[in-house]
Amino acid sequence: VVFPAGVFFVNFAGVVLVGSLQGYYTMVFCNLAGKRLEYFQQIMFGMRFIKSFGGEHVMQEILERFRSSEVKTLHGFYVTTCLMYFMMLQFTRLYFLASL
Repeated sequence: VVFPAGVFFVNFAGVVLVGSLQGYYTMVFCNLAGKRLEYFQQIMFGMRFIKSFGGEHVMQEILERFRSSEVKTLHGFYVTTCLMYFMMLQFTRLYFLASL
């Protein structure tokens, strides 16, 4: 009785932790994507000014920085998604083992 309850609570705590991490990474990604889109719209609005003073390279570097931070956030989200699938698939085997 103690082992199945322990497995349940470990699984529940892990799922809650990983789920909250997924929510965090989703929120951060949406905020970063919004900032990058807003910045890109400002670039498109001021394209003549940027082209006339040769600032394309600077703008491209800034956009690449935005995108690299988005990719890092997406990597964290996908790692937590893999952890969630792992926990859902593997802990059921522990439940079966605990019930024997």
